[in-house]
Amino acid sequence: MMILIKLGNIDVLDAFRTYVYQAKVTGSNDNGLSVCANDESQEGTLDSKVQTGNAGGFGGSLLDGSVKNSSVTGLNKVKAKNYGGGSVGHMGKSGVVDLDEAGVGTGKLLNATAGVLDIFGSHSDNCSVIGIPVGFTISSESGKEPISGGFVGYADLGRMSNCNVENIKKVASDQIAGGFVGKTSFEYLADIDLGSSYLLDPILSIVNKLLDILYVGDLENVGLIDINLGSLLKLQVLAKGNALSVTLLGLTISVALDKDRGDGTSDLAKITIGDSYIEIPCSNIDGNHIADSEKENIKVGLIKSNRTKVDGCSITGIHDGYDVFGGKANDSHDGSEENGQAGGFIGYNNEGLIENNEMYLADTIRGTSNQIGPFSGTTSLNSSYDFNTKKNIEGKDNTYRIYRTRSDSLIDIIKNSSLYSKKDSDFDNWNVFKIRHYDKVQKYDDLKDAKLANETESETVDLNAYVSPAKAVLMDDTEVSDNEDGTTPVPSDTQDPCNEKVNITINKLWKDLSDKQKERPDTITVTLTRTYMKGSDEISEKVGDYTLSTNDVTDSKNTWQTIIKGLDAYTTLDDGSKAYYTYSVTESEVENYITSIEESDDGYTFTITNKDMPLLPDLGGKGTMLFVLVGIVGVLAVLLSYKKSKKANNIKE
Repeated sequence: MMILIKLGNIDVLDAFRTYVYQAKVTGSNDNGLSVCANDESQEGTLDSKVQTGNAGGFGGSLLDGSVKNSSVTGLNKVKAKNYGGGSVGHMGKSGVVDLDEAGVGTGKLLNATAGVLDIFGSHSDNCSVIGIPVGFTISSESGKEPISGGFVGYADLGRMSNCNVENIKKVASDQIAGGFVGKTSFEYLADIDLGSSYLLDPILSIVNKLLDILYVGDLENVGLIDINLGSLLKLQVLAKGNALSVTLLGLTISVALDKDRGDGTSDLAKITIGDSYIEIPCSNIDGNHIADSEKENIKVGLIKSNRTKVDGCSITGIHDGYDVFGGKANDSHDGSEENGQAGGFIGYNNEGLIENNEMYLADTIRGTSNQIGPFSGTTSLNSSYDFNTKKNIEGKDNTYRIYRTRSDSLIDIIKNSSLYSKKDSDFDNWNVFKIRHYDKVQKYDDLKDAKLANETESETVDLNAYVSPAKAVLMDDTEVSDNEDGTTPVPSDTQDPCNEKVNITINKLWKDLSDKQKERPDTITVTLTRTYMKGSDEISEKVGDYTLSTNDVTDSKNTWQTIIKGLDAYTTLDDGSKAYYTYSVTESEVENYITSIEESDDGYTFTITNKDMPLLPDLGGKGTMLFVLVGIVGVLAVLLSYKKSKKANNIKE
């Protein structure tokens, strides 16, 4: 395998990954597919910590895996504590290659061929997510790191190619939210905790020479230094502030010294190699500042050839457009969280490569002030290479659209007589304007004070795509509702009829428009009884009373579930024969609800449905009382009219 890596032949490495091909996930006909993560924990060490509590229509977390030609259809909602996505909540990575075995040396580092190792992130190719007709929603809330995306929440070195999202209604998060991807990441080619001779020996040679100078403090008299790098014998050393730097084949290597940190540890050499960062514990030992005993603590980062990539993907909203809310924003207020990024396609792009992507029918993008944008909310890029710019990682053929009420004359978007876009097409009652990201509109602020105009600019109106530093509107700012929680219970476990013990599953379904009338109790009580036959007599006995509460919520607040475990399957009669129990459930009366109970075919699962019967349907606004009052007034008016008519007839007579 290592020979193949060195030759750049990486296709075979797919055999060492988790992979899923040609898979389909389909929601139910009545209410689609709903996925919820209720608990969370934190995994990893130091700066490589990730969260659980993730949810996705296809999978919660995909670590070092490949998903190809797969789909999710009939998606209703995904609710996560941390990373939530229409397809996958968390696309993550795992370490696989021993770099000493791979033979990746400094030569390969400098000519960048070591980038073949970037295949160890997760991949999703030719996959799709399609929502129910009214659209699907993604939300991440109450976790340590809430991140939401229409396709993927957190794409940690994820690779997405030719993937599509359709019928999306809303993406919301307590922190980061993106229409297609919540957050991307990059990673150094390798992180090494033990000394690797292929990688460290040439680097340590340079570092020791520079540390000689730094420890002496003679930064004014730097010049040429001799370094044992084969034909490269001398390097020019430059001083800038408290750091020294050399340039090796066009690659800048700089070293700064952090002395006397006061925490009982050795000094620290802080090293930058191109776009990479290295921290090496060191001490003031002339000629060999990096002791052998310190090498096991070395942390080395190499060229950032490993990054998230999204290529040839698209997202399409419902007819009224999809909304993206970050930082706890909603229709009525801006985001309030420090990390409240929101973008129509990507919330926070941390050096990911985003190319050839399309956005359709996006409406409102809202988050924390100065952290939102019509395509990307916030983009981070720290690079020492001139060619590695934000425009180069996001500016290749990424397109979003602005929709404005159809007009035969207002067909241009302009600002200060500069043409941003001409009308591209019609859609229903809209004029559609295509905006190429990082082309004429370089940043979100460029849309401020932009106008719709006719060709001669004699007629103009405000575009109003830029509403504030925290809110962009690409359609008409139509409020969309959250999807109602489902009422399909979580399936119970299959029982073995030969077991001496059985488990009884009790499902509670609330059919009350998600407690629209605020009448649902926090707890209900059920009574479990069982019967058996003794000769011709049926013997009944009470097993006990059990309480279900909001603590028993499953994947929807409308469904509760409890499992009573370890109950006897039978009793032994006096003659030694077995009499099997038949279990049944009753429920104490729940005020304002009608109760029905269904039993499964095997007799071990009971589903209790409580349905409220409101006087009139609640369509929002001020509730049913207004309709009741109007009805009463109408009846009184009819009676009064009848009396007046009768009186008039009497007068005529």
